[in-house]
Amino acid sequence: MYVGRIVAVGCTREGRLAALYRVSSRSFPNRYAVLRPGVAAIIPKPGHEGDILRSPYIAYNCLRAVGDCVVASNGSHTDPIAEKIDGGMRLRDALATVLQAMDYEHDSLDTPRIAAAVNQRTREAYLGIVRKDALLVQAVTPGPGEAFYLATYEHNAPSAEYRDPAFDAPDAAAACAYVLRQGTFARLEKPVTAACAVASPAGHFELAVCEDADVDAPAAKRQGHEGFHRLVHQASTSSSSAPMLSGANSAISAFQPTSRHFTLIPCTSPAWTRSMRSIIRLAMRWRSTGNS
Repeated sequence: MYVGRIVAVGCTREGRLAALYRVSSRSFPNRYAVLRPGVAAIIPKPGHEGDILRSPYIAYNCLRAVGDCVVASNGSHTDPIAEKIDGGMRLRDALATVLQAMDYEHDSLDTPRIAAAVNQRTREAYLGIVRKDALLVQAVTPGPGEAFYLATYEHNAPSAEYRDPAFDAPDAAAACAYVLRQGTFARLEKPVTAACAVASPAGHFELAVCEDADVDAPAAKRQGHEGFHRLVHQASTSSSSAPMLSGANSAISAFQPTSRHFTLIPCTSPAWTRSMRSIIRLAMRWRSTGNS
């Protein structure tokens, strides 16, 4: 079954909360996830930067850690939700406020905006969606070894029915592999890439990204592969807002939050740098033609 993009909240068997995001795509499969401090982003692969001119919705921050919380989403609403939470707003209210304000994506498919948020300190977890016909935000309480998910199509309402009863991912890297290929998610078609955050035993959030093609690679090989990175977000009482890049999609981030909150920084990829520069040039060209 094809359900499009997926967000999920889960609890490891050790009792640590997780937020998961997966791109499943028929129209734009040539994308991958990259990590910067505290942020994971979805961008076109090198050579496919022009896809952003076909749809301004395909490049965005999909995962962002702020203090004790992590937000995952399928679009430009990731940052505003995270910023409201960082400013003291409750998870429920942050999701509801931003989803209502930004509405569904006004593309040819009226794609819903979906989001997930977790707070490791308060143990809260929420799923939210804004569709053309509804705005739904609901608290969920995954038990150890359990995850709840929400998708843009078909499984597009928070429900106990959309549940994985055997969630087994002790860290963010394992969570990426899980949401791409394992458990309930294995029957959901066309996985492309994933970005996940899992609270560490020390209480920090570990972030990781992985392409579907890299899931079967040995763990030792994946650690050094440009398609698989991870870092640890150090919880803090304050965080820096990721500056935004104006252009085709106002949610394309410059990915420059302060790095002082992080204890492990991933290797950078020359391919990512080339791809991001191409996207910036295309975004500026789009804006200069009056399509901002």
